[in-house]
Amino acid sequence: MESKNIWVAASDGVMDRVKQLIEKDNISVDAKDQNGYTPLHAAVSYDHLDIVQYLLEKKADVAIVDTDGDTPLHVCETVECAEILVNHGADPAQTNQEGFTSGPYETALDNEFFEVANFLRQRLGLPEVQPAAEEEEGLVASESDEEDRMRVPLTQDQAQRLAEMTDTPSDSQLREIATQMILDSLNNGYANDDKP
Repeated sequence: MESKNIWVAASDGVMDRVKQLIEKDNISVDAKDQNGYTPLHAAVSYDHLDIVQYLLEKKADVAIVDTDGDTPLHVCETVECAEILVNHGADPAQTNQEGFTSGPYETALDNEFFEVANFLRQRLGLPEVQPAAEEEEGLVASESDEEDRMRVPLTQDQAQRLAEMTDTPSDSQLREIATQMILDSLNNGYANDDKP
């Protein structure tokens, strides 16, 4: 245990070691490794909320960036952790070097942390994405990457399932719907290729 540096200790959730390094060995709460990663980045990445709280109490910089320009909020995977960071001043709109206009929100979407993305979307005041009806089938915007947008047709069953969801859908529900939409889209594409 003694050989663990502060980033490994924070990643592993070893509070005693993190405290020892900061309080007895005078390691900076904002110490950066060769990639600019801080103890707060490490604790947030592995959702060690007790260490996140401790580091923030020790005045860790919630807006500090690593070499990619990511703040700890960019690497957050749970709503509980995101809420702690935002309540301590983390900016949901801070962009990183990828240039995402909504910063951590789009990073969460890209990494499929949909609950975090929804929380940050609400904090940013962004409108909720709703399926749009078009003739008999619904269409919903789907982002394949940051720059390319495509419209994927929803079957009536998929549109109905989305409409019936009153709570935020779970990650598994979203993955199931997205997978089916992609498969349907691919099947429709192949069928259209056969037409003269």
